[in-house]
Amino acid sequence: MIGPLVRSPKRAPRSEPLHPDAMRRARNLLGDLVEFVAAPFGFWGLQRLVVETVNVRIADLPAAFDGYRIAYLSDL
Repeated sequence: MIGPLVRSPKRAPRSEPLHPDAMRRARNLLGDLVEFVAAPFGFWGLQRLVVETVNVRIADLPAAFDGYRIAYLSDL
């Protein structure tokens, strides 16, 4: 999430690899540092996941489906 704010956008593949000069290494290090410092702030609103179990009975359901479970995730 923070990486695109600091690093340049992705481009098409190059015919020759870039040689990591000092400026490029410094910019990458700065981006990594910003992400490392800012990452813990993403957990301020962390809440426990609510799990509800609902048993649904369906008439005339074939025996092959006995014991099947369906998971439904919402509002992540």
